[in-house]
Amino acid sequence: MPDADRPRRAAGIETAEFSDGLMVRQPAGRLHQLNNTASIVFELCDGRRTVAEIAGTLAGAFALRDPPLDETVACLADLRRAGVLADILDNSAASRSNGDPFAFFTAIYCLNQDERPDRWRNAVRRFDTLDIAGRVERFPAISTPGNHHVGCAMSWRLMIANARDRGLANFLGIEDPRTTSTTTQPPPPTTPSPPPRHTRPRPPRRIRRRPRPPPRRRPRPPPRPRLTPRRPVRYRR
Repeated sequence: MPDADRPRRAAGIETAEFSDGLMVRQPAGRLHQLNNTASIVFELCDGRRTVAEIAGTLAGAFALRDPPLDETVACLADLRRAGVLADILDNSAASRSNGDPFAFFTAIYCLNQDERPDRWRNAVRRFDTLDIAGRVERFPAISTPGNHHVGCAMSWRLMIANARDRGLANFLGIEDPRTTSTTTQPPPPTTPSPPPRHTRPRPPRRIRRRPRPPPRRRPRPPPRPRLTPRRPVRYRR
């Protein structure tokens, strides 16, 4: 496997044990307090174990039936984000010499909604087959039930802003897969759907001609009365 998929500690890290885990100090003086589980994962990041081997060690330490691969990937992403693990860019030359196509990218993000953990588990399984499960960082996607395109655009903008704030030279953004199958299968045969309504041939339309009503004639006005001169009235004396 490429060296980039074998997490290791950053240079100049100092650790101190306390009752609830480890206290990690960076060379710049920043302190990080790790709980017991994160402390075990941090101690197992020696540059020789892969992500799957670290998850298997955790399963044996806590007597788990299945290796906690999803939780291990999330913990490694938090440790890398905090800066206590070596940056992937430090191992890019060795990974490129081994033919790793993902060594060009400084960081790898995967968009995933909080209400869809099943897609994240499916994505982790796929990333593990590509030997990049330890490099992928889960990026919470913004959910907009009214229009998912708006939430997707806002999530990508926030991802780019996060990469700019971290000073990354480049990054690879991936959306979580929507299918759970890892094998390529031919699509099931489908019956041809009827053409849209606007493309269907229309039957000839029968034009029914109604008889034309006779023209309406205006009645003639009654004759005007003839005006006769009024006879003069004679008064008797």
